[in-house]
Amino acid sequence: MNDLSLPDLLTHFEIDCVLDVGANRGQFARSLRDAGYRGDIHSFEPVAATYRALREAADGDARWRAWPLALGPRVGRERINVLADDGYSSLLDPNESPDAHFGDKLERRREETITVTTLDAFLNEHGEAFANRRILLKMDTQGYDLEVVRGAARSLARIPVILSEIAFMPLYQHAPDYLEALASYQQLGFHLACLIPTHRRETDLALIEAACCLVNVRGKPEIGDNRGGQNAPI
Repeated sequence: MNDLSLPDLLTHFEIDCVLDVGANRGQFARSLRDAGYRGDIHSFEPVAATYRALREAADGDARWRAWPLALGPRVGRERINVLADDGYSSLLDPNESPDAHFGDKLERRREETITVTTLDAFLNEHGEAFANRRILLKMDTQGYDLEVVRGAARSLARIPVILSEIAFMPLYQHAPDYLEALASYQQLGFHLACLIPTHRRETDLALIEAACCLVNVRGKPEIGDNRGGQNAPI
């Protein structure tokens, strides 16, 4: 398998449940359906107007559910920066001098108070729906992916695959760069399987961001527990 694709991952790991964290308007979920995936999708989008668009996108698909939530390291209420392009909205502040590649997309328009939960708490609350599932965790949270993972300590053992956006040139204050992100995932037992460039600087072609696929190399994830993986913490 020289050229790893999304359908390859879904098939190889027998994925039957996708957690789409930072779903925006449902672009990733639609790409899953276009790729032939027919399993369950749970999409999380906390910004109210964007969530409404997501919910409309999921309407009519019985196996795609939208949730008006952010995932993070703790349960509570937080303020999110809503940017000119809502796909870049983040719980982190944008850097003052973003790369010219993004134009005014990172211009802050307003703040919004949102509801945040943890992946552990979510899976615990909805335990039966996720029992014995093969979960792919996709995150595109604009610099916040590792914070999502910190709230999933009891759940990671049951997740075979993570898709995460990593930054070679961080666009947000206090966001980890790719070295910190990859080291953190490695420490948790997730090894890099492939890297897909998503943004690069036009002047010198240097990478700005990439989507990375990471696989759980600490053995077959535990999938028999319905309490958020509490019997097999990483």
